[in-house]
Amino acid sequence: MKKSKIYLLIGLGLFIITLTIYIVALCPTIHPRDNPDIVSAAATLGIAHPPGYPLFTILGNLFTKIPLGSIPFRVNLMSALFSAAAIFFVYLIILKITKKIWPALIGAAILAFSYYYFVQSLYADLLSLNNLLVAIIVYILLLWREKKERKYLYLAALLVGLAFSHHQISFFLMPAFLYLILATDKKVVYGWELAKLVGLFILGLIPWIYLPIRASEQPAYIWGNPTTFKGFFEMIARKEYSRQSFQFVSTFASRIFDWLKIIFLQFIGIGFVLGLIGVNKIKQKDRVLFIFLLLCVLLTGPLFAFMADIPHMEMEFAAMERFFVFSSIFLAIWLGLGLDWLEVYTKKYTPLLLILPLALLLYNYPRANRHNYYYAYDLGINILNSLPENAVLFGGLDVPLFEFRYLQTVEHVRPDVTVLAGFDKDLGKLSDENKEKILKTFPDYSLSLEEMSKKYPVYTVVKNDLYWGEKQDNFSPEGLVYRYNADKNWVNDFNGNQAKDNLNKFILRNPIELTKQDDAFTKEIKFYYVEAYLHLGITLQEAKKPEEAANAYIKALEIDPNNFLATINYASTLLDRGMYQEAKGLYREILKKYPDNILAQKGLNYANQRLNQ
Repeated sequence: MKKSKIYLLIGLGLFIITLTIYIVALCPTIHPRDNPDIVSAAATLGIAHPPGYPLFTILGNLFTKIPLGSIPFRVNLMSALFSAAAIFFVYLIILKITKKIWPALIGAAILAFSYYYFVQSLYADLLSLNNLLVAIIVYILLLWREKKERKYLYLAALLVGLAFSHHQISFFLMPAFLYLILATDKKVVYGWELAKLVGLFILGLIPWIYLPIRASEQPAYIWGNPTTFKGFFEMIARKEYSRQSFQFVSTFASRIFDWLKIIFLQFIGIGFVLGLIGVNKIKQKDRVLFIFLLLCVLLTGPLFAFMADIPHMEMEFAAMERFFVFSSIFLAIWLGLGLDWLEVYTKKYTPLLLILPLALLLYNYPRANRHNYYYAYDLGINILNSLPENAVLFGGLDVPLFEFRYLQTVEHVRPDVTVLAGFDKDLGKLSDENKEKILKTFPDYSLSLEEMSKKYPVYTVVKNDLYWGEKQDNFSPEGLVYRYNADKNWVNDFNGNQAKDNLNKFILRNPIELTKQDDAFTKEIKFYYVEAYLHLGITLQEAKKPEEAANAYIKALEIDPNNFLATINYASTLLDRGMYQEAKGLYREILKKYPDNILAQKGLNYANQRLNQ
């Protein structure tokens, strides 16, 4: 058998092993953030959030026909397949550059089981298809550069259009692609050759046609209104996510730090350093390839971090870390080049370096494993089932709004509940089309909260939100939701029974694992449970029920032992109950971690005063 066929079989073996591990650890249902939205669109042949993701939706719908597991599991399976296939092409890319099997195999395997790439492969995520398309494009461009056959360049142009129609993040690589093409053969950008390439790129945008066609058929799940030119342009341009002000230097350094942190963790430091050595070594052999690979990392890493203009906030980081993984594909290629350099010294011992991806797998599997991950699903179910009949719910933002959308649209859970986007009556930054749709489907939206509450039970998923202004104190806790109460003195009669009853009925599978999970996605889920007990405790304290409040704070701390507000509020209940010695000890512990905290200092002083009387 030819060596090339053996190398191909080894690459296919890596693909099969990677895919098998991904399937074993695959999320069985919906996952926080975009996942419920794109699963709902795929299940109903609908339209997801901007830019609509038509290609992913069409392919996802095909996967929903597979008679295996739940509908989300089937679409999650598609992402696992795309991610494993991307690993196969990364292997081929490194193999083509180095001509050596071990650097290709080890470099690609390290990417496969690096934490963030691993996690992203275990639920339906838009970046999985993007990663695959880009990996294929890079491989085809390298083939064209080697063989000088125009068919490869034509195919690359088509795939670039296809990738751009899926997600515009791939367009960040256009300068790198253009550089490689021009540095290899400038003639291809003249005359009919250029026209052919542009035409094939435009042909790759054809999935966009799906948006207005399907929207005109009014699918069960639809975002915006791409049937008009304005609505279509706003959809593909992601206008809804554009910011009114550009946060320049103030947050740029923080975003770059976030990117570097993720990349460093991806490759456990030493892999990152080895990648730097590898790309520097290729500079001496192939300067064009060096510049191309350098551009790929700079464009998808620092430049993307700069252009994304996302605030340096923990909740936003959950969204951004997925996009930062994009540059990992090219850093894995760097790593492969570094392993090629290292092989000069390791020689016959190079196969022993397979212990690196194996170690990553063993270390990251328990953290990344989503086999029993039901937290997003359970949160949505718990909230919807705690509401009375015909309730109106301001459903917040991505979490848990997308969970509600999936449950109501795909599984038809609680169709009587009217879920409204955002936290506020002003509809936040929703597009004109979405505002119009809400007003059309729910005309009573024009009513004031007091008038609306006379017709429906009105709830919100977040009590302390600035949108509500002076009205925020009119929401009483009822578990994971907060009910609008026109009586401003409602707290005087508050007993917390409804909240406690709802909290006791909640389904929460694997609660111990929930407390251990520290990834940004799961923290969002934990936030709602902690807030539920926290606000119950605060309200019970206001109602002069310190012992019951203390129990609520204890529950919050069981979920998040490091929650500062729950800890210091619990300490205040010790003061309320005359337990001054215990309060003194707890305040001292708090001040060890937060020595300048004024509330803890005041509490400690008060406890000392009472003990000295």
